[in-house]
Amino acid sequence: ITQTIKEPSYQSWLLPDPPRSVVSYVEGVTSIACALMSLGVESYSTDLVYTPRTPSSMNDACLDTVEKMSPRNNEIFREFKRNVDNGLIPPLKAEYDEDCGFVVVAQEDIKDKTLLVEYTGTVTRVSDSGATDSDSLMTLLETSSDKTSLLIDPTSSGNWARLLSGVNNSDVDAKRKINVRTRRIEIDGGCRVVLFSGRRIKKGERLTYDYNAGIQTKSDEELRQHGYYDTTH
Repeated sequence: ITQTIKEPSYQSWLLPDPPRSVVSYVEGVTSIACALMSLGVESYSTDLVYTPRTPSSMNDACLDTVEKMSPRNNEIFREFKRNVDNGLIPPLKAEYDEDCGFVVVAQEDIKDKTLLVEYTGTVTRVSDSGATDSDSLMTLLETSSDKTSLLIDPTSSGNWARLLSGVNNSDVDAKRKINVRTRRIEIDGGCRVVLFSGRRIKKGERLTYDYNAGIQTKSDEELRQHGYYDTTH
């Protein structure tokens, strides 16, 4: 496991600490795999999956307004991805809740601003989103046209990011539970979506994310057309 980056700063992301034991690691990996299989996910993917209909060339960050990362955060993200490719996951596990379905729980305390996961899945056009009944579509690229705007669909390929619990942001008490944030970033000219801890997450705490952030002021027509997770916050 690579942990070589030095001199942390307040604005920088942190690499996640690995599970403290082999037992915890196996429990986390096994529980996540079982949860995704139960949801019908056919393949676990650590990267975006492109198709002939939506090739990688369509994911052009120049067509959108995407946050530029600092050189340091760029380095941290790339090291994070190398660790993921080597099998590292944060200290997390999936559990089944009778009321909510599958959820993700922290096995250990997780520091604020810790990179957790990249949201992955099959890249599809907004204009094609009517062909799926997925409730987990994520904004990837926003252009002036639905034919070139892109979404991430984790229905058949993806990772544990789709297991995160949603929060009703109109409920003050529920909103306080939010501990995960997202950000769209540019990497090698393309857009990516990363999820990170928005505060310190305590051991045993469920990971929650405000799926509705940024869409409260959208019209009914916009919500009908773009009823998927916003990543502008």
